[in-house]
Amino acid sequence: MKARKVDGGTFASRLAARLKQLDVSYSDLGNAVGVSKQAVGIWCSGEATPNADLVARVAHWLGLMPRWLLNGDGQKGRTRPLTMVEMRQAALRSRLRAISAEAKQIRAELRALGAERDEAEERAWTRRGMP
Repeated sequence: MKARKVDGGTFASRLAARLKQLDVSYSDLGNAVGVSKQAVGIWCSGEATPNADLVARVAHWLGLMPRWLLNGDGQKGRTRPLTMVEMRQAALRSRLRAISAEAKQIRAELRALGAERDEAEERAWTRRGMP
């Protein structure tokens, strides 16, 4: 049975070291995973740790195993890190998903406003005695 390798550092120290190793800025990583550069800075300072979904996305973009990045155990590397072009593509896909979700919400709000307008017009016609 293989012995479990444990890195004694923290999530923050492992993340900061990997960003430095790959020369990736907080903005670059934030754009790639859909968070602000401030959020990445908070993670690197150890003030907070992202949720499991974000840890998995961060690990993927940096070519690391999520379990290793989060807890320091298991294998460090999983795949090659993404190139800056791949990170930018991922960031744009993330933004597009966000825009699509926002567009869907805007369409729903427009439909609701249209229904309100129609109801107001119907009430106005009814008050005037129009059929």
